[in-house]
Amino acid sequence: MLFIILSNVIETFLLDKTSSEYNQLAQTHSVQVAPLFNQASATKLYTYLVNVSAENDCRAIVVDAYGIVQSDAFSQLNGVALDNQQIIDVLQGGVNVSHGFYHLPSSSGYEKSYPNNLIGELRQFLFNSTDNEWVMYCASPIIFDSKIIGAVLLSVPIESTVAQIELIKWQILIISIATGIGAILLITLFSGTMLKPIRQLTQGISQIALGDFTQRVKVSGNSELAQLASTFNQMSERLENLEHTRNEFVANASHELKTPMSTIKILVESLQHQKKVDPVITKELLGDVSSEIDRMSLLVNDLLSLVRLDEQKPTALLVSQVNLSAALMQVCDNLTPLSFERGIELDLSVSADIAFNGDEYKLKRLFINLIDNAIKYSEDNSIVQVSLHTKSNQIIFKVQDYGVGISEEDVPYIFDRFYRVDKMRARVTGGTGLGLSIVKSIILLHNGDIKIDSTLGKGTTITVVLPYTA
Repeated sequence: MLFIILSNVIETFLLDKTSSEYNQLAQTHSVQVAPLFNQASATKLYTYLVNVSAENDCRAIVVDAYGIVQSDAFSQLNGVALDNQQIIDVLQGGVNVSHGFYHLPSSSGYEKSYPNNLIGELRQFLFNSTDNEWVMYCASPIIFDSKIIGAVLLSVPIESTVAQIELIKWQILIISIATGIGAILLITLFSGTMLKPIRQLTQGISQIALGDFTQRVKVSGNSELAQLASTFNQMSERLENLEHTRNEFVANASHELKTPMSTIKILVESLQHQKKVDPVITKELLGDVSSEIDRMSLLVNDLLSLVRLDEQKPTALLVSQVNLSAALMQVCDNLTPLSFERGIELDLSVSADIAFNGDEYKLKRLFINLIDNAIKYSEDNSIVQVSLHTKSNQIIFKVQDYGVGISEEDVPYIFDRFYRVDKMRARVTGGTGLGLSIVKSIILLHNGDIKIDSTLGKGTTITVVLPYTA
């Protein structure tokens, strides 16, 4: 479409320019030949027309009021009646000038020429016949004493103009084709570049669907595709971490369950192989079996708690207005016998009637786990400080002990499931390694945060921050 439009514009421009030039020339010479034609000076008129033809590369002819040729610069049409449209227009139509284009047999007076190159040869082969040429007729009336006594007709060969037009058309066509091919190549290259990350994303998603979470896509630039690839990489990394955590969780849970089961099996076999039943030994072994069963039951309960916490969203909480102050004091009363056995003092500092919208059961579980943990890892005859206060728009719950503490290397992993700083001590205290993971899940469900500060051999401080609106 663009090729056609450009071709038409160029053709119209060049032909209009040529016709305008020769129309003006015809009008000029019609005025100048008027006195010569009126005087019937054939020699002077002929000489004048020959000069006009030579100077303007055309063929000048004068006809009378009836269209009969009175003088021809080529001396071929004298006495011939011309009835072409341009003569009729100026003699009978009342116009000052008229022009038209014709494809006529070649006259002997003009020699056609073409560009000496491939375009010229193609043009001559495809468009040109050696027996025809393009000419333009321009006519203007000869007026003397306000009467039309004849007309001047200029026959102008426009083969060079036509050749120029066709050459330009070919050039435009070739440029259009080259541009089109270049555009196709660029689009192909660009689409390939654009589709490459999409293909990688598709392949990555397929691999993830098959369980391979190690897939990553190369990210470059700041385009939407780059952002999509970055999001995909983050998702893959998170899925890989979740898969690693799940596998580790299953392995740890299996190990934790296997240990008490193995112990129970050994104890039962010891009972079975007693040659002489000793009531004291039997009672002791059964007591150990009961302890291992309790330990396994505690582990299962903690696992179920974590599963439920993982499945729940904040909207799934049993939310009610909880008096945190009263709930904490109740928990401390229940844990006092445990601390009393080891001579540990619970130093409680609580602001009165702190109200909070949350799940009361889970919040009490949070208090129990943290305080129980502090008691377990405190030295005998020491102190555990527990506080609950508000500060601007926050509720701050803090538990501080002066026990064994945690090394700096262990602190980042303390909330990981089944992570134990001292596995041998954990066996003695009866911990499952899930208490702090449960605590963190409860805090996150209530849009809170938890922080731990600890020094090995000096003690640990755990701070829980919950949002508060008075």
